[in-house]
Amino acid sequence: MQLLLLETATESLRYAEDLFGSYLSHPVVHLWLNAGEKPESVVPPTGAFALATCRVTDESGTVPQTPDEVRKYSFLMVHEYSHLVHMLHMHRTYPALAEGFASLASEYARRDGLQEGELREAAPDEAQSAQWVLTPHITAASALEAGILPPIREILTLGHSGQAWNQWMLYAVPTSLLGFIDEEFGRPTLTDVFRHCPEATGPTGNAAGNRSAHNELFDTFERYTGISLDELEAMWHRRLGQLRVDNRSVAAVKLLKDLDRTDTISLLWALRTSGRKLDLEFLRALAELRADILRFGSLSLAVAAPGSDTPADDDEDTAELSERSLSERIDHLAEWAQELWRKAYE
Repeated sequence: MQLLLLETATESLRYAEDLFGSYLSHPVVHLWLNAGEKPESVVPPTGAFALATCRVTDESGTVPQTPDEVRKYSFLMVHEYSHLVHMLHMHRTYPALAEGFASLASEYARRDGLQEGELREAAPDEAQSAQWVLTPHITAASALEAGILPPIREILTLGHSGQAWNQWMLYAVPTSLLGFIDEEFGRPTLTDVFRHCPEATGPTGNAAGNRSAHNELFDTFERYTGISLDELEAMWHRRLGQLRVDNRSVAAVKLLKDLDRTDTISLLWALRTSGRKLDLEFLRALAELRADILRFGSLSLAVAAPGSDTPADDDEDTAELSERSLSERIDHLAEWAQELWRKAYE
């Protein structure tokens, strides 16, 4: 098992390097750290993160134990190793670009498949035919049809957020935009943008109304695609509009946005202020509901956004799920969150 894990890690790194045409000069250290709960932490640690020192630390502490677990974990490896490759070119770029490129790499890795633990790059004709069935394109097309796809300037300045909708958009929608650039303008254009991502100097998490703070970011896309950002957005939207998206996918993106009624940001702030922990049953119910929404809409990514706990290739039967039942569960969870918020101040 250890040999398979090491070989898969090596292939995952090679995949990320070959995709973007940039290569690390130092070995990568991948740590599994059972961090435990910090006294000041409201929620238990989860997920993995990459550091610029060629080190990836997985704070869950859970090492893959079976060939199937290694196969699924390889997508996370590709994602995190892509961050390390990206850091060859800049220190800290905008989150939408960092996560967009890393998520695109893991989606391509899932598309290309695994052969006995090794990633197999699809032939050009296979990649071209399969490219527009990638989950991020379905997510973006569904959001566009639902009328809730953010404008391109807002997408490029998305930041990490405790809100389910914004966090899901951060990992899915920039990925779709970058995948479109790869298809429409070619891999050299994609890698040019990858290598020349500007350092994050402007604010994130807003509509980027003040263009001056993000001039370098927006100019990077215009310079390497050769068209204005507005033209790029129009072309991308036209391509998304050609996709046939299922009604369940459209309903799912609406439900994801509605899930923000739980207002977990305010809840976590209240708990942190009062020195209390988040009810683990609530956290589990939130994760299960988010996972069910994604299964209902077939929107699971190769690497789930932090907190989603959603396997990429979960093929459970979704017949028992409906838009109405999921909406009712959101109602219940929102009421539960309000109750926890009130108790935090008692």
